[in-house]
Amino acid sequence: MEGVLLGFGVVLALVAVGFGAAALLPRQTPAMQKGLTPAIYYITNPALMFILLAETDLGAVIGVYTPIALITAAVAGGLYALAARL
Repeated sequence: MEGVLLGFGVVLALVAVGFGAAALLPRQTPAMQKGLTPAIYYITNPALMFILLAETDLGAVIGVYTPIALITAAVAGGLYALAARL
């Protein structure tokens, strides 16, 4: 539970920095959005997922539904590739 709070705390801290910077420098907001959005999406979200999975029982993550999810993803990807090619 502590890891979850830490992960969300990091994301909230970055969001607060973004809001504060946007309030102080309103003309620079579009440039800051281009810089902070990828940082939040590509850095903090995987870190949060890592923290959540580190505390989870591996048997609960890789269970009976994993093969079904993998097959469904492969079929959906194949259908998309076929539709995109046509």
